[in-house]
Amino acid sequence: MTDNPYAILGIAPTSDERVIRAAFLRLAQIYHPDRFAGLADDIRIEAERRMKEITAAYHALRVIMHLPAPRPTMSEEELEKLLAERRKEIAVRRAEQDADRVRWHRWEDLERRARERAQMEDELFGAVTRPHYAQQPARPEAVPQIPMTRQSLLARRLEEARKPRGSIPA
Repeated sequence: MTDNPYAILGIAPTSDERVIRAAFLRLAQIYHPDRFAGLADDIRIEAERRMKEITAAYHALRVIMHLPAPRPTMSEEELEKLLAERRKEIAVRRAEQDADRVRWHRWEDLERRARERAQMEDELFGAVTRPHYAQQPARPEAVPQIPMTRQSLLARRLEEARKPRGSIPA
């Protein structure tokens, strides 16, 4: 009996888990004792021995594959150097986060100012374009519905500007 599980399964020592499992299944189909049930005792016993050998090799390789990799030992100098690098990376990351935070606050401030300016312009524009009777209507049906928008105000100003200056209103 060979003590090398790779030789028992007939695979290379650099094989991964898929190759190991495929080799085990292939050999298990060949040497499974149920296939030799009607044959002579010596053949059946040999198949059982080989099947036990294959199973033991497969389980040994599974244990080897699932062991954690040994951690390399570091000297104190290497460890301090690694820690210094990590501290620098953390400081750079924090500086980037702080710069992003400042930029976000600036952007939020600009957006807030733009919203306030737009609200103020809407209030001023509404006070200029709203007719005086629209503020306190006597009856809802008595108030004419005149849509006053910036575009209509601009159109009205352009129309007034296009009129000749010396013309007499009719």
